[in-house]
Amino acid sequence: ARLQGSRSELDYFRIIRDKTGQLFGLSSLLGARCGSGTTAQLQAARRFGFRLGVAFQIVDDILDLTETSQSTGKDEGNDLQNGRLTLPLLRAFQVANKSESDQLNLLLEAETEDRRGSLIATSCVQTGVESAQQTALNLISRAIDDLQFFPESMDRSLLHMIAAFAVQRHS
Repeated sequence: ARLQGSRSELDYFRIIRDKTGQLFGLSSLLGARCGSGTTAQLQAARRFGFRLGVAFQIVDDILDLTETSQSTGKDEGNDLQNGRLTLPLLRAFQVANKSESDQLNLLLEAETEDRRGSLIATSCVQTGVESAQQTALNLISRAIDDLQFFPESMDRSLLHMIAAFAVQRHS
């Protein structure tokens, strides 16, 4: 698979913001609006959903790289097969030295059966995965902070649990 698109984090975040972030944000906003939320609650709900959506997509990209189709229930390495660089790999390239960067490029363009396993085994990809996971955790922490605008309730507790689950998904 030939690598496509940008190697810019800015472009990556623009894509997931416009894709998953906006969808989750709008869904949360509409839920708060149906519940007759205050202006502050509507804004907090939108931010909560947006941050949840972006974090969810980052974790999805991590799982696509690190987990098997049996554990995720979907095709593994789909982003790799389509030549897309997601946050874990973008971060891997940021920490890679010249030799590691060359190795990553060779692995990404290879059509071998164990390409995904070979990528995961490299220390810079492991660092990239950990960095991407930390970004998702930070987003979820900020999303959970947005729940302070709502009174204590079972609904608020469920939203908190959903947010926590979004970044803990794995086999």
